[in-house]
Amino acid sequence: MVSFLGRQSKADGVFNPTLHAYFNLGQSDDILDHSLLINSQKHLQLNAAKIPTGRLVDNQGPFDLAQHPNLKAPLARLKKTSKE
Repeated sequence: MVSFLGRQSKADGVFNPTLHAYFNLGQSDDILDHSLLINSQKHLQLNAAKIPTGRLVDNQGPFDLAQHPNLKAPLARLKKTSKE
């Protein structure tokens, strides 16, 4: 579990935590044979520049990782995605 806590006391500002953790737990050089479960029914909508709009939309297509898929197909679909 990762938990972030931000506190700013002198002026208003933006709290923008980022975590880029990548793990390959298999024997191959990539993660295409890994499975991933994300317990979520919605995700943030992206604009054409792939910037979140703040609007929550239903998971569909490559964004639906609630059914514990193998990552090969979703990653291939995401690679081809130019916009939602």
